[in-house]
Order: sequence, then structure tokens, then C-alpha cells
Amino acid sequence: MLRSGLEQQQLLSEALETAVFGAFYNVMINLKDVSDEAFRLTQRRVSELLQEAKDSVASILDAAENRT
Repeated sequence: MLRSGLEQQQLLSEALETAVFGAFYNVMINLKDVSDEAFRLTQRRVSELLQEAKDSVASILDAAENRT
């Protein structure tokens, strides 16, 4: 059982990262053969969002680690 809100925050952060990662690869796998410019722009933006999610999760986990 989770002992604190901090542990819940850590768990939810990891779940969020997993969801974003899954969504990213779903788009990349299912649309891998699309090559027009609009898709390349979308692909770039999706990659940026994935990195933003990773950075956010790392920041949350670092903050949580420093609070314990």
C-alpha cells in the first residue's frame, strides 16, 4: 500500500510517462510510411512532446527524491 502522497505522485508520474511513450510509438509505428511534410512536422512535434514528458517526469521524481 502506498504510504504517502509523495509515493502516489511518483507512481502517477511514471504512469504518465508510460502513457505518453505508448502514444508516441503508436503514432510512429502506425504512420511510419507517411512521408509528406505535414507529417514530418507532426512527427517532430510529437518527439518534442515526448521529450517534454520525460523531462517533466524526471523533474518530479528528482523533487520527490529530495523531499524524502
